[in-house]
Amino acid sequence: MTELKPNDVIVAFVTFVEGTGGKSRPVLVRSADDISISGLGLTSQYANKSQHIKKQYYEIQDWQAAGLKKPTWVDIVRVVNLPKNRIKVSAIGKLTDRDIAGLASFVENYVK
Repeated sequence: MTELKPNDVIVAFVTFVEGTGGKSRPVLVRSADDISISGLGLTSQYANKSQHIKKQYYEIQDWQAAGLKKPTWVDIVRVVNLPKNRIKVSAIGKLTDRDIAGLASFVENYVK
C-alpha cells in the first residue's frame, strides 16, 4: 500500500452509521499510521439534506482534480476510523491547495 498522507482521497469500505453493513466510499485522509487511517466522510448527496446537516459540509471546489467523479462534499463532523490490516484501500487523488485552504477555513469558522 502506498504511504497515505493528509488530504489524500481514498476509496475504502466504510460501515454505515447504523452499524450494520456498509459500502465502498470515498474518504478524505486526516492521518494514517501503520495501524489505522483516520479520515472524514465524503458525499455527493447534498441537495436533500437538512439545513442543519448542510452546515457541516464543505464543498470540494476541485473535485475532479481530487479524483472524484461528481461534485462532492466533506462531512467535517463524521470521522471515519479504518483499521489498515482489515481493509483494502485505493488512493484516487488528493485535495488541491485551494481546497486544503478552503477546508481549513471552513473548519475554523464552523459553528454547530
